[in-house]
Amino acid sequence: MASFELIDPAGGPAPPGPWASRPIPAGSFGAAGESEAALPLWRVILPASPVAARADLAAAEHSLAAQEAAVAAAPIRLRALATGGSAVSFGAPTATPETNLLALIAEQRGVGAASFGGGGGPLAEAEERFGAFVAQVRDAIAYAALVETLREGVLVARSQVGWTGDLRSLLAPGPLGEHRALHRRALALALRSRAALLRSFGIVMRGAAIVAAMASSPAGALIAAPAAWRFVDDLLREVRG
Repeated sequence: MASFELIDPAGGPAPPGPWASRPIPAGSFGAAGESEAALPLWRVILPASPVAARADLAAAEHSLAAQEAAVAAAPIRLRALATGGSAVSFGAPTATPETNLLALIAEQRGVGAASFGGGGGPLAEAEERFGAFVAQVRDAIAYAALVETLREGVLVARSQVGWTGDLRSLLAPGPLGEHRALHRRALALALRSRAALLRSFGIVMRGAAIVAAMASSPAGALIAAPAAWRFVDDLLREVRG
């Protein structure tokens, strides 16, 4: 079974796609030394079987496509909620992105329409995670991307991609054609996910305007962007299942 990781200096949330996000371990360095320690690293770990590796990559590509569609639909769902076109019940057994958003707005208003736990509550958590998301987007814009493909834990290919389109790749000895083909798909998946991450920032900013209008108070504008990010993140979680 393949695994997909984004090792991220910002320690931000999982981006669109099959990725699990985790921060760079303290004191770690890239293969080329300290200069690479701050670069986002997209790591794809594939099984040894070429058939299984291709199937896992295909499933990852399908998952990314579904998540891209969900993010693109976020403004439509937000507008439906703002205009009363989305039926929402706080008594529903399973929370939805819509009920979570209304709960955040209620918390900001101090209405207490939902019960929140300790540790500052969902609103404080959303604000903190939104800050990490913004840092993640900033890093994606500022730095080149590193993409690694491993098979059974062994590094077989590595690429560094700059914003000007320059590409530097290394391939390990072995079945070069097979390594190259799998790494090409892993690289395309990572770059497409990075592009989806940047698009999601624009969607969040568009959604923030809708959330601010829903909150209908000056203080509501302060939580609009974190709440809109939480809504988009919940949509991604919904698709991931």
